[in-house]
Amino acid sequence: MTKVVYNLLSMQELKRRLKECHLSMQGPRDQLIKRYQEFVQIYNAQCDSLNPKPAEDIAKDVESNEKIRNQLKAKTKPVCSNCLLGFVWARIPCCFS
Repeated sequence: MTKVVYNLLSMQELKRRLKECHLSMQGPRDQLIKRYQEFVQIYNAQCDSLNPKPAEDIAKDVESNEKIRNQLKAKTKPVCSNCLLGFVWARIPCCFS
């Protein structure tokens, strides 16, 4: 697949490309771009494989990866600056304790 200048790509064209690749067209523009970029990267890598995956399987993998990333992001706990700076050992209270 060819290189795309995403700043010049209209939302309609981006959604058309996602549809051609069997990818979801839901979400904000930056999420759609990331989804398409991941698909293109995996698709191009598969072109070099002896047994390349079909585009439909790659699309399923991309959607699955995105779902897992979103679940992990929802589970991550925010870290306060005291914890990042290592003040926990000095018994400075942590805002999330």
